[in-house]
Amino acid sequence: MKLIGREMMENRKCGCCEGLEGLNREPKREGGEINKEDLVCYCEGVSRQEIVEAIQKGASSVREVAEATGACQSAQRCEELNPKGRCCAIDILEILQESEG
Repeated sequence: MKLIGREMMENRKCGCCEGLEGLNREPKREGGEINKEDLVCYCEGVSRQEIVEAIQKGASSVREVAEATGACQSAQRCEELNPKGRCCAIDILEILQESEG
């Protein structure tokens, strides 16, 4: 059975950003270090603000946010680096949903 959306991400079988590995995008670092509490993607160091900015510039899916910010590119390390022990794609999806409402 193929998992989609939130169910897929909660089961740590994230495929939403498949094929984005190795894009080698450097996350923006304006104004110095990012506070760890602001991080959404711990693997690539992408902040909530960077994700919000990508959405404001037109990103409308997890894949588009990932392409714009560099998030979701080290899925094999999510459990290790993310305190939630999962891929950040579900957090990006939640931010996308917040921006819609």
